[in-house]
Amino acid sequence: MNSSGALGRMTCIFYDLETTSQDPVGQILNYCFLLVGKDFEPLDECSGLITISPLELPRVGAILANRVDVLEHQRRANESEREAMCRIAQFIEQGTRRARGKLPLIGFNSSRFDLPFLRTSFIRNGVQPYFYGKLIYRDLLFVARKLSCTRADFPRSAYGGGDTNKLSLKLETLTQALGLLTGKQEHESRFDVDLTVSLARHFRDHFSLDVRSYEPYEALPYVSKRSKKTPLILEALSPEYDLASSEIAIKRPLCLLDSDSTNRSALWIDLEHFAVIEGEGGDLQKSLRWLRAEHSQCIVGRDLSEDKSLQHAARNAENKLSHISLSNYFSRPSCDIEQHIFRIHEKNNFRPLEALCASIEKNDRAAVNDLGNSDASVLFTRYRLRHASPKSRKQQSFEKIAKNYYRYRYGGDMQLSRAISDTSEARYHPTLRDLYSELSEANRAHSDCQDDVNLIASLKSLYENSEPCELCPELKENPVPK
Repeated sequence: MNSSGALGRMTCIFYDLETTSQDPVGQILNYCFLLVGKDFEPLDECSGLITISPLELPRVGAILANRVDVLEHQRRANESEREAMCRIAQFIEQGTRRARGKLPLIGFNSSRFDLPFLRTSFIRNGVQPYFYGKLIYRDLLFVARKLSCTRADFPRSAYGGGDTNKLSLKLETLTQALGLLTGKQEHESRFDVDLTVSLARHFRDHFSLDVRSYEPYEALPYVSKRSKKTPLILEALSPEYDLASSEIAIKRPLCLLDSDSTNRSALWIDLEHFAVIEGEGGDLQKSLRWLRAEHSQCIVGRDLSEDKSLQHAARNAENKLSHISLSNYFSRPSCDIEQHIFRIHEKNNFRPLEALCASIEKNDRAAVNDLGNSDASVLFTRYRLRHASPKSRKQQSFEKIAKNYYRYRYGGDMQLSRAISDTSEARYHPTLRDLYSELSEANRAHSDCQDDVNLIASLKSLYENSEPCELCPELKENPVPK
C-alpha cells in the first residue's frame, strides 16, 4: 500500500521519448504516452512526430541510434513542439482525472533522461510541467536494479560489443534475456513503450515487484524514524556490474548528513569514499550524495547505525562536513538555461515560469518584460525563433536575432556543463564544424552498412539546407572564439 492509494487498482501512463540529442537543449523527435489499466492493458494513447525546429541540428549519434531518416521524418511530422507539448499535457491531465489517487508516470531510465527532457520541453513552450502534484514518477530501471542486487535468479547478461564481463541492465538486454524480445530494439517510442509495459508486467508476475507501488528511495522510513543520539547509517546496495564476481550486489555504508523538513530530500556521506578521499587529502565534499524521493534510488540492505566502528567513522565525517547542508550544497548553475531550465523557478519562485507561460500563450513578451527575469526573456525569444512564420524569418530584425543565437549555439559558446570548476573541464555545445566532423567520422565508421550511410546522407542534407548554415556559413570553418 502507498500513500497515494491502492496503486494496483490505478491506471498509469507509460511513456518514451526519442530525441535529437542527449542534452535537453535538443528536441523530441517522436513520443508515445500509453494509458494502461490495472492489468497493463492499453486504454488510450497519445503519440506523434514533431517537426525538427529550424534552430535544431540533430546529432548523428542520436539519429543512428533512433534509426531516423530526418528528411522522411520532416515529410511525415505534422506537429510543432508547442502543439505536441499542449497535446501531451492534455492527455496527462485527462489521465489524472481517471486515476484513483495520484497517476503514475512510468518510463525506463526516465528519471535521468526522459522526465527532465519532457519538463524542459514543456517549460520552453509555455506549458506548466508539474500537474499540481497529481503525478507520481516511476522508473522501471529502478525495479531492475533492485531485482539485480537482491534476487539470485534475476538474469545477469553482458553488454554487447565484446564487453562480456560487464552486466547490462539496458531495456533491450533485459527483455531479450527474459524472452520478451527477439531481435533488436527498434528505438522508436511506441515500440519502446510496449517493451517497457511487457517488462513491467513480467516483473510483477514473475518477481512480485510492481513498478507502480515500488518506492525506490527505501531510506525514507529510516530517515523519518531516525534517532538524534546516534548517526543514521544504512547499508546501501547497488548492482555488481562485474560478471566475473561471485557477488550480485555492492554494499556501501551511507551516513545521513542533512535532510529537509519532509525527509524526502537528503545529503548522504559515502563513508568508504570519504575514507579514501580523506587519506588522499582530497575534497571531502565529493563523498556526498544528494538523494530525493521523487527521482532517486537507495536500495537498503541493513540498518548499520549500531555498528560501533561505523559510528566512529560517521561522527568523524559529520564533523568534517558539518559546514555543508542542503541550503548551501548547490551552486547556481551557470550553464545555458535550456540545459538546466529549472533555474527559472529556483527557490520555489514560480513567477518567472508563470510570466513565460503567459507571454507564450498571448504571443506577447509584455509579461516577461514586466518581470525583468533574464532567463524567462531568453526562453521567450527562443520560442519566437522556433515558431516564427516563413514571412517573419525573412525580415532583417529576425535574421539579426537568429544569427546571434546560431553564433552562440553553433559557434562554441553555449555552455552545457552545469557549472565550471577548477576540478572539471567545461563542456560546450558542439560547433557547426564539430557536427560536420561527426558526420564524416560516422560515415567512415559505418561505410559497410548502406542503411546507416543513407541515414547519414539524409542528415547531411538537412544540415546543408538548414537556417544555421544559411545565415552563418562561416561557422562550418571558423567557430566563434570564446
